[in-house]
Amino acid sequence: MQIEMAGVSDLGRVRKNNEDFLLFDETLSLGIVCDGIGGREGGEVASKLAAETMKDALREAPDNGLVSFLKAAGQKTNKAIIAVGEQNPTLYGMGTTMECLLFRDKELYLTHIGDSRTYLFHEGNFWQLTIDHNVRTLAFYGDIPEEMGKLAGGDALVRALGIDKKAEVDVYTIKLVPGQVFLTASDGLFDMIPDTDLAEMIAKGKHDKQALLQTLLAEANKRGGNDNITALISQVIP
Repeated sequence: MQIEMAGVSDLGRVRKNNEDFLLFDETLSLGIVCDGIGGREGGEVASKLAAETMKDALREAPDNGLVSFLKAAGQKTNKAIIAVGEQNPTLYGMGTTMECLLFRDKELYLTHIGDSRTYLFHEGNFWQLTIDHNVRTLAFYGDIPEEMGKLAGGDALVRALGIDKKAEVDVYTIKLVPGQVFLTASDGLFDMIPDTDLAEMIAKGKHDKQALLQTLLAEANKRGGNDNITALISQVIP
């Protein structure tokens, strides 16, 4: 199956620099969205390093055993971020989220860590495929008391690249069907635009990915643009 991709990354209306990083390569059927962790030095360095390290690792991806390979690649990427931070005091403690989409044959292999997201739109239905690795999710599933979640701050990440010596990435496998549209985004998009509105905008604009991306970007900025905004559209073509 053929995969068509288009993406956009924007500063937003509040931030002074863009700590998101977008990378996609249709020849490799690969797309990556990373969001450098706010409040830490070098978020923009971490996000770029994560995307480029994963891309380099995936050049050697095997035909079999991809799930194990991707988990190992995530750990390798985590170590690379930590190593650079330890070598440069101004970058110490830098971290990033990561969404890495690798399309192989009739499956999507989705590597996820942090609170960036990947959604699936197909036949009028819209699903969030990933689970946010933050305090709010822990409280929702009862892993920590709700009161503790409020004190810690719901958006505080519990998993990301660069913040722990062992990075536990999730790897999802999704069967591909012609017509599927995957939206991968940093929280600067979906924090501004509710899922119901995202679904409606994709339904109306999926036939022109570039125009759809500009619509999403403009709407996120119109509603505040409180963070950097990055979106990647990946569409399965028969």
